[in-house]
Amino acid sequence: MSMYTLDGAPMTSDPRHALARQVQALAATGLHPAGAFELEFFLLDPERGPDGKMRPARDVLDGRKSSKTEVYSVDHLHGMLPLFSDIYAGAKLAGITAETLISEYAPGQYELTLDYRKDVMQAADDLIRLKRIVRAQARAHGVTACFMAKPNEDYAGSGMHFHVSMLDDAGANVFVEAEPGKWNPTILHAIGGLKETMAESMLVFAPHANSWRRFASQSYAPVSPTWGSTTARSRCAFPKATSRPGGSSTDRRGSIRTPIWWPRPCWPASATAWPTASTRGRKPPATAMKTAAMARSRPTGARRSRRRSGQPS
Repeated sequence: MSMYTLDGAPMTSDPRHALARQVQALAATGLHPAGAFELEFFLLDPERGPDGKMRPARDVLDGRKSSKTEVYSVDHLHGMLPLFSDIYAGAKLAGITAETLISEYAPGQYELTLDYRKDVMQAADDLIRLKRIVRAQARAHGVTACFMAKPNEDYAGSGMHFHVSMLDDAGANVFVEAEPGKWNPTILHAIGGLKETMAESMLVFAPHANSWRRFASQSYAPVSPTWGSTTARSRCAFPKATSRPGGSSTDRRGSIRTPIWWPRPCWPASATAWPTASTRGRKPPATAMKTAAMARSRPTGARRSRRRSGQPS
């Protein structure tokens, strides 16, 4: 659903229109964003604890209580099986392909991934609708689904990861390495643009006071404008896309990790390649920042999750 004014003009505050403008701008340069999302959330008891803090929900299967980290625990997932089965069923009815679900690092925390879409607008729509499905099914089972960045100061926070590829008109990934291990200029410019616009983008990525409570050292949250190929603490990661259907060992995709509700796309520009092995970590030269200028001229609206998570609850 998109919103319009009474005279039929697109509402400038509607983030879906903002995304559409970005997609159209990219298409004019022969580029098409594709991607997938990972959504983190908590399942909480509707009643707060004696200390006034939110507490993890008891298992809907047998009432089992958990107050410790059970990351990747199959048994922990089993306790919420009736709820998760209904979430998957609801997603299927909505035409959404929900993939892997895991228990995350904090008590009562989970992560659910979505199918890779070549249409990034469809990927965004899938995510928003999935969030509604999760909340509705959680409520039907007597628990509360919470997408806040930091509902409990004592435990890890939640976020969202946006994994994005950039395709050309023929559907080929423009981030692909011509030679294994050698990053091409296009992806290097994309990295430079993301780094250059990172500070101002936090107005969109972390729009709430609670968003900022998640940023702490050694907390699996990015706290500086960094990038890397695999590290979980990098603000932007660019791993190989071998896990995507059709991906190869030379494909690359970007993973944007913040408390975000909607990521701002950055696209490549024809400029001197940056960064190289000897210049990573330095400020990119001005000639490599056409991407940043273009991004600033078409600001997106705020919408939602990470990954990683300043999502509205």
